[in-house]
Amino acid sequence: LRIGGSYQRDSHELSATLDWSMLQWPLHGEAAIESKEGTMSLAGTPANLDADTRFHLHNAATGAADIGARFTVSSQALHLHWLEAKTLDGTVSATGNAAWSEAATLSLALEGTGLNTERLAGGLASDLSFAATLELAEGDAAPAFALNVSELRGQLAGYPVEGDLAAKGSGGEISVSRMRLRQGPNSMTASGRIGRENNLDYTLDAPQLEAVHSALAGSLAGTGTLTGTSAAPQLRGTVEGRDTQIGRFSSTAVAANFDIDLRDLGSATLQASAKELTTGETHFGDLDIALGPDAGQRRLTATVSGGELHFDLALRAAQAGASWRGELETLSFGRSGDEIRIRGVDFSPIADQNEVRFVSGRGRVLSATETELRVVV
Repeated sequence: LRIGGSYQRDSHELSATLDWSMLQWPLHGEAAIESKEGTMSLAGTPANLDADTRFHLHNAATGAADIGARFTVSSQALHLHWLEAKTLDGTVSATGNAAWSEAATLSLALEGTGLNTERLAGGLASDLSFAATLELAEGDAAPAFALNVSELRGQLAGYPVEGDLAAKGSGGEISVSRMRLRQGPNSMTASGRIGRENNLDYTLDAPQLEAVHSALAGSLAGTGTLTGTSAAPQLRGTVEGRDTQIGRFSSTAVAANFDIDLRDLGSATLQASAKELTTGETHFGDLDIALGPDAGQRRLTATVSGGELHFDLALRAAQAGASWRGELETLSFGRSGDEIRIRGVDFSPIADQNEVRFVSGRGRVLSATETELRVVV
């Protein structure tokens, strides 16, 4: 790091140049941010100081960036004439003002063009542009802000993208007047507020999940509401899907209705199903889950039937403060097609005259005596 310049004591005129190479932060150990080279020039008086800077920056999240900026600093304000960052294969630019006379404030106008979020979005290539404004003001508990993304456009994973956002907040309260995002045929919206009293509605309509990511396929659609408080948020909603694939899991039809206290998942109410559920090469058949109140207690049932595996679970529990006490009503599982032996009395020695049923369906009796049955699950 090299610094040189001059200062005129009578006129308070300052002229200085800084240049650096191979700087990093933190100064020791693994670098979170590093700059292989950069320069800054300063000219003016402490009451009105102009600055011009150019530098190279690198971090793990966004990779390399070449940044340039010109700004003017006074005793109680900063005016950003322009800032330009070449990053993510595109450009982000900004202009704005900051002040700290009575309360600190910041106002920025932002634009981005040709941005590729592949590094940030799990390998999803994009070509995105946006226009936005950001207002920040010093607050008691947290800064107040107003963010307005007036335009988002471009392509993501080869599909056209458009959207906008308007949100503001202060004192831990966030209000979203609109949030809209569309990618190809898929769309998502949200509006409402989050804070001491939540009331946020959202919708999801994704008839073509493969447009979002190559590990996804089929469709998902849902609606819901976030209510409750910041201390006890409550999420209610429904979701449905057809020929849905998420990673190695796939199902011909999925459906769920839920009412969940996010701070107390044990009190949730859930009805969910997945038809023809498979993972990898294993075909599970149909999955059904139910969780909710039953005779003053909580009851969970889960069954898997009709596939290579069968599973049957039923739990009943009562809550006492932070503790749960209950009983296991049913637990059976195994691979469909396994042969088991059932011992008892008064079976028919004729195999076809005996009937054995499992949650997954009717078993096939291979042989029988009066005291033992050989059955295929």
